[in-house]
Amino acid sequence: MIITVYNTKGGVGKSPISALIAKEMDYKILTNDDSINEDFLSDIVEFQEKVNIKGRDNIVIDLGGWIDDNTIQILKSSDVVLIPFNSKPNAIKRTIGLISDLKDLGIDYNLIFTMYETTQEFDKTIEKFKLEDIEVDYKFPKTKLLDTLIEKNLKLSDIKRDKTLNNWYKNHLTIFKELIFDLKGL
Repeated sequence: MIITVYNTKGGVGKSPISALIAKEMDYKILTNDDSINEDFLSDIVEFQEKVNIKGRDNIVIDLGGWIDDNTIQILKSSDVVLIPFNSKPNAIKRTIGLISDLKDLGIDYNLIFTMYETTQEFDKTIEKFKLEDIEVDYKFPKTKLLDTLIEKNLKLSDIKRDKTLNNWYKNHLTIFKELIFDLKGL
C-alpha cells in the first residue's frame, strides 16, 4: 500500500503523522522534504529530491509543500491520501485550495484536523471558516505523544504497556489507533 501525507502548508503535522504510520505498519518513509529530523527516523526515512515510487510498496510518502507534475502523479498513484491541517488561517486557506485541486484531479483524500487544544477550537474553526461542507475524518489533539513515539522509537502498543506513558497519553491513544486500524483494514 502507498500512503501519502500531504498539504501545501508546512507545520501541520505531516512528518509526525508519517512517522506514526510508518512505525505502526512497519513501512519506510519516502520524502522529498529535507526538514524531517532524520536523527530519530534514520532507519526508516529515505530522502529523494524527486520521489520515485515505481516498483515501491508498503511506504508512507511525506511530501514537501509544493505541487508539481511529480507530486500529482504520486497523489494519483497513492492508495490513501491524508491531508493534515490545523486551525491557523493560512493552513485553512491552503487546505481549501488543495481540496479543490484534488477534487478537480479526481483524487480521493482523508482530512486530519491536527494540533487543536479543545473540541471548542475545532468547532469554532469550522464555523469561522464556514467549513461545514468539509468532512474531517480524524481529529488529532495537540499532544507530545507523536514526539515521544518518534524520540523513544516506540509504537502505540509500547505506550499502552508502559503504565506511566499510558496514563499520560491514554486519551490520545484511541484517536491515533483509529487511523492505524482503518489503514490496516484497507
